[in-house]
Amino acid sequence: MDARTMPEIIESEQRWHRVLASFDRFECFHTWEYTMLEAGRYRGRGFAFHMQEGSRALFLPVIERGIPGHDLKDLTSAYGYPGPLYRGETAGFAPLWQAAMQQLRQMGYVSLFSRCSPVFTRHLQPMPEFQRTHGIVVVDLKLSEEEQRRRYRDNHIRGIKRASGAGLTIERGALRHIGDFLRLYYATMDRVGASSEYYFSESYIRALMQASEFETRLYLCRLGERIVAAGLFLYCGDIVQYHLGGSDTEHLQLGSMKLLLDAVRRAAADEHYSSLVLGGSHKPDDQLFHFKVGFSKNIVDFYLIKRVLDDDLYDALCRERNVDPASMSGFFPPYRAYPAGNTNINIAETL
Repeated sequence: MDARTMPEIIESEQRWHRVLASFDRFECFHTWEYTMLEAGRYRGRGFAFHMQEGSRALFLPVIERGIPGHDLKDLTSAYGYPGPLYRGETAGFAPLWQAAMQQLRQMGYVSLFSRCSPVFTRHLQPMPEFQRTHGIVVVDLKLSEEEQRRRYRDNHIRGIKRASGAGLTIERGALRHIGDFLRLYYATMDRVGASSEYYFSESYIRALMQASEFETRLYLCRLGERIVAAGLFLYCGDIVQYHLGGSDTEHLQLGSMKLLLDAVRRAAADEHYSSLVLGGSHKPDDQLFHFKVGFSKNIVDFYLIKRVLDDDLYDALCRERNVDPASMSGFFPPYRAYPAGNTNINIAETL
């Protein structure tokens, strides 16, 4: 390989800042601070994989995890959309990406999983491992206020008016409100039957709110003295991310989250942000996605990266756990779905 395409593993905060700043745009999910926070949550090693060739450059934040029962490792994604950043002509992405994947294989990684940014991926040349899934709702804040409101669903407009008429108000929260936020957020996770990984800790939320590479804002919805809904939003560059949110069961019908998201959207537009990313859902036809589409019909393609780096090790791990990758309904990597079961397979034989 040409020396100009040799990879760089970045863990230093200072170096990370310098390289990331060489890209025109990035999101909070690409920052050193966010990646290291997520690496701690995953009990893994966070780093950025950087490769440059002439005017072309690739930057990919990842989290390295050991594979239980073996001296092996794979790469996963932080929560959110920390997929690849690319600088250069569109046609140059594929060869640089393939060179990067070859390097990761040579470094001993079995597989790579990442979530692509719905804002940036549209400019990339899709690869076979970029699997399109359900869309992400993105509000275009560059439109006029009238045009943004025109794209609301009628019942959202009625719900916002009803919530305001019922006396609900929106305000900015502070660190002292983290407990109130978690009360509402956990209640929401309980209500939807979320898995344990979505129950973020108080220390995690506090670290987000104290981050310096991006801004985290907590918005609250009150009914009198009672906080009935709350949302955590991440601001970086010209993009606002709706990160986490929750509301209490008792006041669900008041439209508290509709009022809150409308207020956040208006404030972000006034501050000249370009996009409010509301996110998607696990299913394209569930209530959460239906709710988000009520604010905008701008549904952007969302890609998951599911790349097998070492076929032999990947197949051996799947056999060891008695897993058929074709039957896993998209779970990746499938060998992480279950603990090791078949101990008769010698993984070392595949090295």
